[in-house]
Amino acid sequence: MTKTKSTKRALLLSALSLLMCVSMLVGSTFAWFTDSATSANNKIVAGKLDVELYMWNGTTYENISETSKPIFGEGSIAQNNNAETLWEPGKTQVAYLKLVNEGSLALNYTVGLNVQNVSKDLYKAMQYAITPDAQPSSVTTWNGGESVVLGTQTVTAAAVEMAPGAEHYFALSIHMDELAGNEYQGGEVNFDLTVLANQAPVESDSFNNQYDANANVFNVTNQAEAQAALNAAEDGAIINLAAGNYGTLVFRQNASSSIVDITAKGGDAAGNEKYRKIKNLTINGADGTIVDGFTFPTEEEGVYSYIDIENWTVNNVTFSAAQTPFDFEGTTQLGIDGLTIVNCKMEDGTWAGSTVRLVYQGLIGYTDLNDKSKNEYVMTTGVKNLTITGCEVIGAHQVIETRQMENLTITNNTFKYIESRDIMLAADPTAKANGVTYTGTITITGNKSSYGTERFIRGAGIGDATLVIKDNKVAVYANTNPTDYIKVEGATGAREVSGNIADNGLTVNIP
Repeated sequence: MTKTKSTKRALLLSALSLLMCVSMLVGSTFAWFTDSATSANNKIVAGKLDVELYMWNGTTYENISETSKPIFGEGSIAQNNNAETLWEPGKTQVAYLKLVNEGSLALNYTVGLNVQNVSKDLYKAMQYAITPDAQPSSVTTWNGGESVVLGTQTVTAAAVEMAPGAEHYFALSIHMDELAGNEYQGGEVNFDLTVLANQAPVESDSFNNQYDANANVFNVTNQAEAQAALNAAEDGAIINLAAGNYGTLVFRQNASSSIVDITAKGGDAAGNEKYRKIKNLTINGADGTIVDGFTFPTEEEGVYSYIDIENWTVNNVTFSAAQTPFDFEGTTQLGIDGLTIVNCKMEDGTWAGSTVRLVYQGLIGYTDLNDKSKNEYVMTTGVKNLTITGCEVIGAHQVIETRQMENLTITNNTFKYIESRDIMLAADPTAKANGVTYTGTITITGNKSSYGTERFIRGAGIGDATLVIKDNKVAVYANTNPTDYIKVEGATGAREVSGNIADNGLTVNIP
């Protein structure tokens, strides 16, 4: 079919491999001692869960889990091979992919697509197909597939098991319907390819291979089950939420919590305080999973609560906008080092007058806490290493408002009808006066914002943090002064600012 350059936009398809690590004890070597024989140097090695995604680049399979290269579209392997990236009705493009279990534990995985519409509902004209066991050039024509709908959909109907070292091949085909009409001209849509993996119950102990069948993996269908899973979760837990409304989920103390005595922070001399730490927690939502938000109570039943979170991932959850889903205001008893919010959606139907944000961080700086009764370090309060990627936020007051933070990443999101600033990098005056500023790297790239009211980015008190603000698109703003779309003050560190576009011109204001 004839191509006209004035009616085509790039179809972007990025590959996102979610790598989940779980450490387990794989086996034991028993040393029996007699008067004539000794078994020495016995060693126990913990297992590792590690799945990697590769793509055929015309010569070899290239690891795209590590490079984060898109499968199709601008900057992709396909484009580097001179493949056409503009689309028209009837076009099909095929990517040959390989999954490798590079860990030491067997795993189960599912493959899914997350579809994010950008403009003109182009997703309605797109179809996809997965062909298992496909080698390069084995799929050359379109033989029919599924229509693309918004949100994450599972491509593999059931989890597929992979032994350590195994390699599984498949082809991903994307097709534009031959009957797509002129209403899709100039449209744009994003796809994420998602691989979700968890440990398979195949390793054996002394009796059978079911000792870890349900270890730290929770498949839940309602709020009560989800809350129970959060209560019971330990390091490396995976909580899979089925479709449904889960309300507000509370992260609280459990039976494994420690008794601490941090009297200077609101407790009492009797040590009437509890401390809980959990690392590598993953919460996965199915299509139709709705959550109001997560809360972290500072006190329950007269006991002060200290919560320490490290590397928490929330994937494919729709937030109801009944509240700010991640509200870290004011508490000096919460520490978060690594929170990733990926493929989420939140829409506040009130739009004008909205009071919710996706993330609000009212904590200022970091405070080390010690257990006075034991003279031992307990935790550091504050929020750092925060990532928001692949999300769609519509009609909120703001998408995110932070205070001084270490390492913030906001990439490949879509924002619409945000009442105030989309991204507010605030600074507390007192902390700023004392030299407390942002540190590490602030990365804001590949986002699209439309129908905003004030600014896309507003920052103050940035300090020595490295600024990376690239390839963001701003359109149809009520604020007609393009110098105000991106305004950051007090930035004294290195900066990389380029490729940001507004429909009426854009001048970045970073004095």
